[in-house]
Amino acid sequence: MSVSSSTFQLKWSPPAEGNSNGLIVTGYTLLLEWEVGHEITVHTPHTYHTFAGLQQGTTYYCTVSAETSTGSGFPSSRTLILTQTEETTPPHTTAQTTLTSGKGATATTGSAFSSTGTVM
Repeated sequence: MSVSSSTFQLKWSPPAEGNSNGLIVTGYTLLLEWEVGHEITVHTPHTYHTFAGLQQGTTYYCTVSAETSTGSGFPSSRTLILTQTEETTPPHTTAQTTLTSGKGATATTGSAFSSTGTVM
């Protein structure tokens, strides 16, 4: 995961072969939420996305769901993102999300964060 005062980039891994209930993953749905009632939904065929135009010093939450011909799977647990209050060079932080059937998405950020949901 890469975070600045106005951008956030999340990367994840697709489900391992055979872990999407025999269905082909056609893309991903990302939901970015902040404050009560504010959200952005993004559909992408890629295993990464950069959100831009974010507010400085704001807490955001992001989930990822795999999409197949039958719809979206269950979302991962929320990944917490806190944008910086000023432009500085932050220490490099990475996030990795793995989607698996029955387990969903697992995200790790820096040291000890993980979350799971279920891919349909």
